[in-house]
Amino acid sequence: MSSRPSSLITFTGHMHSLLAFGSSAISALSIVLLSTELPSRVASHFNAAGVPDSFMPRNAFVALMLIFASVLPLGIWWLQVTMARNAKVKIPNPEVWFSDLHRGETLRWLYRHAAIGSAGLSAFLTFVFWLTVVAHRQTPVALPQYAFWTALSIFLAATFLWVYWQHRRFRRVG
Repeated sequence: MSSRPSSLITFTGHMHSLLAFGSSAISALSIVLLSTELPSRVASHFNAAGVPDSFMPRNAFVALMLIFASVLPLGIWWLQVTMARNAKVKIPNPEVWFSDLHRGETLRWLYRHAAIGSAGLSAFLTFVFWLTVVAHRQTPVALPQYAFWTALSIFLAATFLWVYWQHRRFRRVG
């Protein structure tokens, strides 16, 4: 019976890793599967009106999107976890939150929210990749404006709220 709670604590303690790696893997798989729908020459950038203004070979575009949507978020998550583990994150009242009394709780919170941020970035960039695929289904090629600007607005608002939530979490002492 004593090994079960210990196993549960270990499992829940690593859920942030599962979320970060899992979201990156799902993003990579989605991009690879969707990439088969792209032409050999891809509109890789669109102006504010959704009109393509830059092109690149499909393989280069897919590789770049794999890096941005899978590797980059995972790298940011790892950097945040490392910085938290070494008490190098900028949070209000760090002397309280990294004290022996609160360190475990603080690290769990920071790890979990680093993984949430990583998953959110992966999801947003994978959605942008999907919009690029959708853009190529049309003639002429055009990025779906409403979907893109709505997704960008939601992503930026969520990011702002996420940062605010983190700051607010550590403003209270004890």
